[in-house]
Parts: sequence; structure tokens; C-alpha cells
Amino acid sequence: MGPAFCCARRPRRHALHRDALRHAHDHETVVTNVFSGRPARALVNRLAYEIGFLADAVPDFPLPQGELGPLRAAAEKKGSRDFTPLWSGQAAALSREMPAAMLMQVTMKETLERLHRLRCNYCKPLVASAG
Repeated sequence: MGPAFCCARRPRRHALHRDALRHAHDHETVVTNVFSGRPARALVNRLAYEIGFLADAVPDFPLPQGELGPLRAAAEKKGSRDFTPLWSGQAAALSREMPAAMLMQVTMKETLERLHRLRCNYCKPLVASAG
């Protein structure tokens, strides 16, 4: 569920990151160590693609973060996310731009509707109590 909340209205998330998540597809994420020195899931961008997703030559955590800072800042100033760590989970496409509480309500409603369509015997009590 993490990616679903990445675009929840939180000012901490950089605009370039939110935009990338907004247009992401689930097949565009990889596990990479190039941004932090430790494996983590992110959207593919120029740095991850050109260096390799799990590169042996990457310095140990936390060195890459500091070394990439100036390059990242210069690129972001030009509107480029080529060197920005675009953290995401496997389900990047679930990201929606709305308050977190509303996102939870919508997700619960959609889940119950889907379960109802599947006509699962074990979910009938859930659907009835939520109605």
C-alpha cells in the first residue's frame, strides 16, 4: 500500500517525484542500490538505467546520497528527474492524489466492491456490515 500514499497530499514529496508516480506503470519499478548504496525499489530513471540496477561499483550506504546531491540538484533545477531517487513500491500505479483519509475510504470501498463481485462466501459478512 505504500505507493498508494506517495501522492497523498503531503508537501514533503518533491513535485518531480509526485509527477513521476502520477504517470508510473507497475512494470517501471526496479530494485536498485545506485541512489543510497542499499537495495530499495524505485522508478527507473537515467541514473538507475545507465549504472545498472544493482551495481557492484556503488559505494556503501550512505555515501551515494551525498555524492549525488549536486548532480541531482542541478538536474532538478532544470526540471529533470534523471538523478532523483524516485522511491516507489511494486504498485506505483496505485498512487492517487487525495488526502490519506479519503484514500483509505476509497480503497476500502473498492476492495469491498471487488470482493462482492467475486462473490466470496467469506466476504459476504464484511460487505453487509459496511453497507
